Amino acid sequence: MIARRLLANCLRSAILGGCLLAGQVHAGPLLIGAEDDWYPFTALRDGQIKGMSVDIVKAAFAAADTDIQLVSYPYARCMKMALEGALIACFNTAPDARIANEYRLPANADRKSVV
Repeated sequence: MIARRLLANCLRSAILGGCLLAGQVHAGPLLIGAEDDWYPFTALRDGQIKGMSVDIVKAAFAAADTDIQLVSYPYARCMKMALEGALIACFNTAPDARIANEYRLPANADRKSVV
């Protein structure tokens, strides 16, 4: 149950960030960071980004007819790049008090640690 709630919060954060920026003019696909070592949700496996979250994020952006490019990074680097604007979003990340003040999170995201 905790894993399901965590996944839902993570995906809301990634998808909201991407949807907010999807309407802006971009020269190419939106760059979205994917955590590289949290399988089965998302991980770099055999040179490809794989996992349940990856499938959901790809489907959400495809439904919005928005081109994306997923790039795999360690969690800390992915979060830093999203904060600096080098990526429009980073997933999987859980909203908690440590990041709530620096990152744009959905209004309905649980701001407390879910782990």
